[in-house]
Amino acid sequence: MGAHVDVDDFEIEVTSLWRGGDDDDDDAAAWREAASPPATSGPSRSPLAPRLTRRGRMLRAGGACVAVALALLLLLSGDPRAVRALASILPTPPQAPPPPPAPFAANVIFFEHAVPWGTLRIDHHAGPDLPIPPFVGPTPHYPAFTLSPGRHTLEYTAENFIGLTCTISMPAALADTCPLATPAAGTVPPNSFVRLLDLGSTVNRLLPEQRPALLAVVRDALAVRQAPVALRAGERYLRADGGIATASQPLRAVPVYTLNEDTSVGLAGFAGLCVSLCDADPRVSNATAISGWQVEAHVVVGWRYLDAGGRPALDAAPAATALDDQHAILPLAVRWDDGWQIGIPSLDPGGTSLTCLVASNMAARLANERPDGGNPNGSVPLVAGWAPFVAAAPADGCALTGQLIASADGTARPAPVLLYRFGLLLAANADAHTLYPLLPVADAGERALTQRIVADGRLALTGRTRRH
Repeated sequence: MGAHVDVDDFEIEVTSLWRGGDDDDDDAAAWREAASPPATSGPSRSPLAPRLTRRGRMLRAGGACVAVALALLLLLSGDPRAVRALASILPTPPQAPPPPPAPFAANVIFFEHAVPWGTLRIDHHAGPDLPIPPFVGPTPHYPAFTLSPGRHTLEYTAENFIGLTCTISMPAALADTCPLATPAAGTVPPNSFVRLLDLGSTVNRLLPEQRPALLAVVRDALAVRQAPVALRAGERYLRADGGIATASQPLRAVPVYTLNEDTSVGLAGFAGLCVSLCDADPRVSNATAISGWQVEAHVVVGWRYLDAGGRPALDAAPAATALDDQHAILPLAVRWDDGWQIGIPSLDPGGTSLTCLVASNMAARLANERPDGGNPNGSVPLVAGWAPFVAAAPADGCALTGQLIASADGTARPAPVLLYRFGLLLAANADAHTLYPLLPVADAGERALTQRIVADGRLALTGRTRRH
């Protein structure tokens, strides 16, 4: 049996441990004071902790001074390792919030895809003339107009395109209905609220019956640019099968420019692959934009050869040994005045030569490798690029002078000169023949023509020509 304990055997006495006085009220007040937190915001100190002596307080203050002096010494030393070590033990200050987006032209609306015969009305009143003259500077910009604060109604109409009526607010509102586009990279400051309005006058948004009509007018405009030049007896030209032929009699050579109709072939245009007609850069930046609606045409270059009586001796000859090199992008200026009107400023006197575009394509194939497969300069290109010069009659030929890359040992490299004529790329000097021994060599008459073209000094304008 376990021991039995009777609770009546215990007596409990409660005695105060506080020795502040004999009065009970004084005891209670003393306990409340001891239990209350100190007035300072620092950590509480235990009442049982020993108090620092005068010597201890002096030692603690001296240690703090030494720590501060050491931190200053490390910062002033300039040693990045010391600075990083010190930063790791010091508290990190709170980071400032990022600045708000910078307001840029808060009352300005950029726009694109407008045609010169279109009209823009703002709140049923006449808006700006279209297109607005271009900005001056090295970088093209979008045209723009300003709006006052509030909600506005825009109405854009242009014959042959679907009209646009929409609302836009300053500042922007969720209820706005105007179609917006993304500005091209580098055209607006970053971190801004710029809006780009798409007015919708593009090749793909033509009314269905107008696209074939426009294509027909472009074909006719290209045809009238085909001025013949003389091909002497004994001169060489490219046959339809890609071989080299020699003329047995004088011929008339006619350059042929046609719109590409092959949907499997596209050139890189501003708005993507361009098959026949496509939109040009919508940013107003050049004379073509002022003179009309900017459109790009994918053109294929060829040759037609006629005998003395005007009869076709060869009706469809290629313009290059590699058929890809015949393709080029040609800027057009399109207008509407009760019918389509086409301007080709780049084919006007002093403008672009399509035969030089083909020649530049062919020469670009020589920039990184030799036709015989060897490259004495290793992986470094032999020629950095080619400067094309066009003849007074553009179909007469195009001369290209090589822009050389210096060799690793500092020795001078030859300066190659090429001549494009009637579908062939010829080595027009000994240096070109040394670098590209598989090219046909120009005869004395062709070398003299090359010298005249270069001496005339009219550089041909080149653009995007490579097929994709």
